[in-house]
Amino acid sequence: MYGQNKGKLYNEECDRFMICMVHKVGYGNWDELKAAFRMSPLFGFDWFEKSCTTQELARRCDTLIRLVERENHENDEIERRALEEKKLAKVG
Repeated sequence: MYGQNKGKLYNEECDRFMICMVHKVGYGNWDELKAAFRMSPLFGFDWFEKSCTTQELARRCDTLIRLVERENHENDEIERRALEEKKLAKVG
């Protein structure tokens, strides 16, 4: 689960659903994202998610995207260092 906002309880299932649905409906289509949460049986009794405004969903989505991008950047950096070490080992 990625960082929490001001006492709001996001969970991993919600975050994963949000990222997948944003990919499906397109970034910025917050009304469609909100409708997807309301229609999904996964969140039938999750009143917190059903009551989120489109602005709250947009903020959460932006936060998740930044965190995923940071994580990907860190993984890329680790891979780059490993390749450099491998090259140095071959030379030396």
